[in-house]
Amino acid sequence: QNSDATPQMRVAAAASVAPVLGALTDDARRALGVAMMVEPASSATLAQQVLHGLPADVFVSAHPAWVDHLAEVGMIREETRTALFGNELVVVVSKESSASVRSLVDLVALPGRIAVGEPASVPVGVYAADALRSAGVWESLRDRLLPAGDARAALAYVERGDAAFGIVYRSDAASSDAVRVVCVVPSNWHAAIQYEGVVLMSAKQPKLAQRLLAWLHGDEAVAAFEAAGFTRAGTTLSAAISAEPSP
Repeated sequence: QNSDATPQMRVAAAASVAPVLGALTDDARRALGVAMMVEPASSATLAQQVLHGLPADVFVSAHPAWVDHLAEVGMIREETRTALFGNELVVVVSKESSASVRSLVDLVALPGRIAVGEPASVPVGVYAADALRSAGVWESLRDRLLPAGDARAALAYVERGDAAFGIVYRSDAASSDAVRVVCVVPSNWHAAIQYEGVVLMSAKQPKLAQRLLAWLHGDEAVAAFEAAGFTRAGTTLSAAISAEPSP
């Protein structure tokens, strides 16, 4: 408990955004007067935890599907749903590796395990599986994949030498001194990488949670995310994914 009675906001955050959120806690306290407590895990894990009663205020997911999942059972405040950031997929190798990879197709001829997020549920793995299918190499490479429980764990497999390659977010690659980026995965090979934030029904102070979410979408926080390798997203979900052309 905080002796100064600063209101606490628990943010259940995708592992890939957690380090930046953690670095913004002092700024959030200064700007909003809130103590932001960041709870990192894969978006899939966090969604399951929220379903089972995790008392969080805000959920930041690396894939819209997990926000949809909570929306279906009435666990989010739908009107607060916001597209926060984007990202890119890159292929990384250890700094010591001399491997040259110009495309995902090149991985077929190169030996070694390939670290990815768990392809069925962990967003970075879902996007990577999409891309491997688009490249026509999913069947060739699936038995060599080393699935990780979240984006940071996939990066750690390459850092520790458990995998020769990793398909990770650009932001995670940028945070590591132990790996280098050898190739950028074309963004049209997978669904658009979109991080969404939403206020949960479990939020004890929903108005304050909404202010925190708005602040995370504001210039100060977005600049910190861009500096960490993320990209700027649209303003609202409906604007970001609407298939209707503008009048």
